[in-house]
Amino acid sequence: MPGFIEGHGHYMGLGRSKQILDLRNVENWGQVVSMVSGAVDKAGPSEWIFGRGWHQDK
Repeated sequence: MPGFIEGHGHYMGLGRSKQILDLRNVENWGQVVSMVSGAVDKAGPSEWIFGRGWHQDK
């Protein structure tokens, strides 16, 4: 049967990754602070801000 067949996908994880801060390409702590500050401005009261990908040794 023709069509799109995906035997193993993490679609919920992919969707969630698009809703959080992507910190993989930051080059310094100042960029992290700037991104979080921007997210705080957009967030509602008591809304959590999530991010991933930052490595302290970068």
